[in-house]
Amino acid sequence: MNDNSFEWVDGQHVMQKLLISARTLQTFRTNGTLPFSRIGKKIYYKRSDIEQVLQNNYIMFNLRDKTVRP
Repeated sequence: MNDNSFEWVDGQHVMQKLLISARTLQTFRTNGTLPFSRIGKKIYYKRSDIEQVLQNNYIMFNLRDKTVRP
């Protein structure tokens, strides 16, 4: 195995890192927001897919002039 052997993480890890519930994670799977892979009853997510979702939904808020920009 190479350094990318831990590229896949389970749902528990995703929920802890993103501070979301199991239901929210299920919604992300259902609506296609977050791709996943299933092996038996266990679901895994690619770290790169999680990072991409975060990047695609990044919004910068400027407190001074109260503007929001992508």
